[in-house]
Amino acid sequence: MMPWLPLGFAQPLVLLGLLSLPVLWWLLRLIPPQPRRVAFPPTRLLFDITPKEETPRLSASARAIRSSAVRMRASQVPAAGKPSSIRSAS
Repeated sequence: MMPWLPLGFAQPLVLLGLLSLPVLWWLLRLIPPQPRRVAFPPTRLLFDITPKEETPRLSASARAIRSSAVRMRASQVPAAGKPSSIRSAS
């Protein structure tokens, strides 16, 4: 091999490879490769989770007690916002 000669003359296969790069680039632009489908790993884990038991329904009496407690608390909220009458010490 002669180091003073240009690369193309010393290595004909390298020259052929360099000349084929624009053709390869043009082909890939014309016909791009198909996108790969990759399975998202956490979704596989989600499918393995067993569903939890449903929470039991509240009975009518429990619902009535809970709603009455909420109503009583809601009626006390506006009174808490009013200023109390404080006697001034003057």
